[in-house]
Amino acid sequence: MREETECPLAQGFSVLEKAYAQVSFAVIGVAGTLGIVIADWPWVLPYLVIYWYGVPGIVMRHLVCPRCPHLHVYGDCLQAPASITRWLIKERRTSPLSTTEKLL
Repeated sequence: MREETECPLAQGFSVLEKAYAQVSFAVIGVAGTLGIVIADWPWVLPYLVIYWYGVPGIVMRHLVCPRCPHLHVYGDCLQAPASITRWLIKERRTSPLSTTEKLL
């Protein structure tokens, strides 16, 4: 998305949209964790590291969120609260994902 293009979400996300994003992420994680505990419990620790750290810590912090215009241009984010997300993601990136980033 170009910065000159007016996005309908430029006014910000609603509380319901933010709640849906957060709850759906947590429900998927809890369901996956319970499923792994039931099916093959020794794999729960790698899953916890990959899902509960890898997705928010690597995918969101280093790959997707730094490129999202909503955080840096419009000052809002689906992550609650946006101020913490801005604190974690110091600078905006406008470059496309590299091959290594795509593999991650």
